[in-house]
Amino acid sequence: MLSCRSANGHVMGRNVSVVRRRFVFLVLLALLLGMGYSSAAKSKKKGKDKKEDMQSTGIAGAKCSASDADSFDEILRAGSALFNRNFAAAEDCYRLALNKQPGHTTAMYNLGLTQMNQGKHDAAISQFKKTIKSAPNYGEAYFGLGSTQYDQASRAGDSGLMFKAADNLKKAINLSPSMFAAFNQLGNVYLALQDYGRAGDAYRSVTQISPRQPEGYANLARVLLMQGKGQEALQASQRAIDISPANGLLYHELGTAYKSIGREAEAKRMWKTAIRLIPNHAPSHYQIGELMAGTVFTEDKDIPGAMRSLAKAIQLDPNLAEAYMSLGMLHWGQGRMHLARDLLSKGLQVRPFAEGAANLGIVLSDLGDYEGAIKAFTQAMELNPRLAEAPKCLGDTYKHMNRWKDAIKMYKKALSIRPEYWEALNDLVHALQHTCEWKEWEKKLRLLQVQLSRELAAGGKPLFVKPFHALVYPLRVDHMLLVAESYAARAIRLVKSMLPSPFPVHKGLGESKKLRVGWVSSNIGDHSLSHLMRSVFLMQGDRI
Repeated sequence: MLSCRSANGHVMGRNVSVVRRRFVFLVLLALLLGMGYSSAAKSKKKGKDKKEDMQSTGIAGAKCSASDADSFDEILRAGSALFNRNFAAAEDCYRLALNKQPGHTTAMYNLGLTQMNQGKHDAAISQFKKTIKSAPNYGEAYFGLGSTQYDQASRAGDSGLMFKAADNLKKAINLSPSMFAAFNQLGNVYLALQDYGRAGDAYRSVTQISPRQPEGYANLARVLLMQGKGQEALQASQRAIDISPANGLLYHELGTAYKSIGREAEAKRMWKTAIRLIPNHAPSHYQIGELMAGTVFTEDKDIPGAMRSLAKAIQLDPNLAEAYMSLGMLHWGQGRMHLARDLLSKGLQVRPFAEGAANLGIVLSDLGDYEGAIKAFTQAMELNPRLAEAPKCLGDTYKHMNRWKDAIKMYKKALSIRPEYWEALNDLVHALQHTCEWKEWEKKLRLLQVQLSRELAAGGKPLFVKPFHALVYPLRVDHMLLVAESYAARAIRLVKSMLPSPFPVHKGLGESKKLRVGWVSSNIGDHSLSHLMRSVFLMQGDRI
């Protein structure tokens, strides 16, 4: 059995990229809806953030409702009125308006916005550049250009284009220093570039320019979370909710802040509030599912409830890649390998990401598809070279293939990424023992023993040394007992997680009745346990 599991039983990542990115777009939407400068104010309303929702409002062949009007102003007003309902029709209005007044700045800018909201990025960029050429000091055109480049770069993973977006947003700010939406979008760009310091500065500018706008505080909370400043993020999220108490998205962010500082009960309550306000909010269902799934150290996790929440998240948003991964690994934990493989593969089709690829490798290895597992782990390392679990898991696969030298190389690589990755150290010791590299084995074993002593002194329940490894290592008796007790406690937690409420048993046994005991195993005879427990099995009769 593979052992490249993190605390929750599988490879973990931040699991936030898709959820966060969609919140970014919703925040920008709210900002644009609140903007009120110039005659183009109405035309800045971006509508829904999801691409499919945007496209649904762009009906093919739609015509402007004022196509027969002679007045330029009437056509322009019709475009603004149609903007939130039908981008294609609004686009037609602005084209008609430009036929009447070809150089009109507002019409040119609004045409670019309609194209941006329909996903016509190249056309929108071209239109904003035309607007800038016509009106070089029109800050909003730089804002539209930078926002479109940000959207396009986010979808393509193009960091070069992301830097161009930042440059254009800075130009928008220089021309219009009070344009808080430009600061907000600049923060989003820096967040995508993982420049958390500058992202935080941009979001703070939003709160200073427009202190009654909740989005600045909400986005500031997000970047504070990524900096590990959970308490400050909690305060920023609460400030956003004080301003807009009916905004379900803000409760979702507050829940994330609570989770970051270990207050999981409050986090769950916030996500439930978000769902009450926005019943179809997939990220909140996903986060509740993650919380119910817990880690191997969680005492009160609820696996059936977690699976329902994750399935609901996928139903609401089929593009939530992390939900496929989490649900797949819960099925893997219950032995449903093929279903787990299919879910993980689907998630990676939605969006390739390192944690998903590494977990697919775990499942494929358990299915005996070692070549497929190697490909998956290699993909994970390419997607995120700092994900230590990927080389660790690849090492386990090599070990199953008796490629011990390759396994040792991967364990060392995992430890070079994360020196205190104790499970990788344990498996390195095990591999060195098989290859009889005794000098290095003795050195690494000593490190393992030191860490076990630390866990024993701290009252921990470590899982990095496996019970069967403990039988072949020269460990102290108290260390062996610690390993056994830790895995016994884990087994109890696993049973409780699958049966959160006690199963009622009322049947009594008299002298004439017997309790029939059965043993179920997917790998009987192919695992050390079945041999070590042979005497226990034989107690049940010769038929075992």
